[in-house]
Amino acid sequence: MDMDERGRSYEKRDMIADDIQYNVVKQYAVIQSLFLSRIMGENKGVENMLKADIVIIGSEGAGARAAVEVARHGMKPLLLTKGKIGRSGATVTAMADFEVDSKSAVEVLGLKGDIRDSKEKFFEDTLISGGYLSNQKMLERHVNDIPEIAKEMMDKGMKVAQELDHAAGQTYPRSVMTTGPEFMRILIKMCKEENVAVYEHFMATDLVKKDGRVIGVVGLDLSTGEFVEIGAKAIIMATGGGMQMYPYSTAPDELTGDGHAMAFRAGVSFIDLEMIQFMGCTMMTPPAVEGQGFGYGLCADINPLDCWLLNKFGTRFMADKDPIHKEHVTRDKLAVGMMTEVFEGRGSEHGGIYVSVSHLPKQIVDNYPQSKNVPYLSKDWEMFGFSYKQIMEEAKAGKALEMGVASHFFCGGIKVDENGYSGIPGFYAAGEVTGGTEGGNRISGNALTQILVQGKAAGAAAADFAKTAGFEEFPKDMAEYTERVNGPLSREGLSSFEIRKALQKVCWEKLCVVRTEESLKYVLEQVAEFKKQLPLVGCKAKNKIYNREWVDALQLESLITLTELVATSALQRKESRCVHYRHDFPDTNYKEFTMNNILENKSGRIATHFEPVVVTSIVPPKEA
Repeated sequence: MDMDERGRSYEKRDMIADDIQYNVVKQYAVIQSLFLSRIMGENKGVENMLKADIVIIGSEGAGARAAVEVARHGMKPLLLTKGKIGRSGATVTAMADFEVDSKSAVEVLGLKGDIRDSKEKFFEDTLISGGYLSNQKMLERHVNDIPEIAKEMMDKGMKVAQELDHAAGQTYPRSVMTTGPEFMRILIKMCKEENVAVYEHFMATDLVKKDGRVIGVVGLDLSTGEFVEIGAKAIIMATGGGMQMYPYSTAPDELTGDGHAMAFRAGVSFIDLEMIQFMGCTMMTPPAVEGQGFGYGLCADINPLDCWLLNKFGTRFMADKDPIHKEHVTRDKLAVGMMTEVFEGRGSEHGGIYVSVSHLPKQIVDNYPQSKNVPYLSKDWEMFGFSYKQIMEEAKAGKALEMGVASHFFCGGIKVDENGYSGIPGFYAAGEVTGGTEGGNRISGNALTQILVQGKAAGAAAADFAKTAGFEEFPKDMAEYTERVNGPLSREGLSSFEIRKALQKVCWEKLCVVRTEESLKYVLEQVAEFKKQLPLVGCKAKNKIYNREWVDALQLESLITLTELVATSALQRKESRCVHYRHDFPDTNYKEFTMNNILENKSGRIATHFEPVVVTSIVPPKEA
């Protein structure tokens, strides 16, 4: 399916919203309004404006865990989500595993691991994998807090494998295996136990500030089409990454960088935002499975099936790039190896590479789905609702699979400390929307560890702040905020879908795995043009209830802002390190660039500088 065909498919899907029965939607909106009023009670403010002690934007892993902690500290949380809790965001789609040092997994969790491991070794492995860019105070909390947090979830009934898995980049087995839905089931259970209020189908669009402090959030109620103001003593941002910058992504469609854009407009700083992890081996053909992650189950990460990766000339290129490990490398090295072949003209017809299993005996391939490495793959080659049986029969007969990369995880993000504090009074953040924990690369499993640890930390810190803070009146002039939300609906201008498609094409070709100064400057030139077009974006559909075209227009601004931030950050780091690969600076410059890359909002313009990394125990090397 090419981009134009995909566009027509999306447009047809978006038209479905116009056919929703009004009375059903209205009934849902009334029920939700009554629910919020009951849960929040006395916090309903003047002029019927909702208020909550702590508003958490994003309801999944980090957001849900933060809400639980807020409630346990005696404050009232309100979770906001564009979709439904447990059915949106990236957490529920996780494979999924979280990391606990093997010794603690044995002693605290009662699992089968290796007691030779330690929290200190877990710390060291994560720091090295991240190119020594991690904030070591945050990383200490990451490895120290996770055993007890994980134990509580297991005590609540979370089902996990009894034996730890061994992820690439980890010295010892540390991966506690579960599933995304199971992970969220327990967090939702904990939210219910703490009587956490959830405002579903709400798209936050801006943070509201007064005297330098964040005092609330505004946005669009998707079920009514109404502009809504919500006052808060503190805000926690937990919106995840912005992988929809790219046409191929492992993340759900709602991951559009809304949190990054809101934070930038509020004056928050960012750290190492150039560090975007790409997942190797996403299907590029046939059209029916384009963009699907089946290839990851075959050969990404540790390459459990021992597939060969070939360029269009049949060269096994990973054997040249890493003669010892070949395809058995971490995600960052695999993605760089694959996309360098494409960049240098040796890629496949559709901009990827070829994956071959023809060197393996057919019986070995047939038995592969039964391996413990791929519990999400059925014995009949079905994965995530797609059947790959015919594709694998062709692969065994000698036909190579065409695969590329997909955006997978934002290692950098909002700059926070170990408590999730952003430096702006009243504003905290947790999870993938932040930077500092993973540094320049994320080892498999560390994402779920990060969201649990940061969610709890940010919830506690925000609650403590809120105990001494009060509610503030919103500005009388809210035109800036209402125009951002209502502007696209009042116009019949340019198509947000067409601009988004063009933006993704630019990011894919110029801001993907392989980058150069020329390509990055081109991205910024195109961003300037997209920003000029933004005020002209409109909606043909004028219905206010669940208008997908309207939502797409609002998300487009977030994607444009995020693209500018990422490209600016990538331009400053004149070296290659971890997931950031500069073809014009292919080496890692430990002496000059073992520093954190900081972006700031200076009167609406991006300002850049580098800061020394936060060190507590391990001093980064000055050379390789």
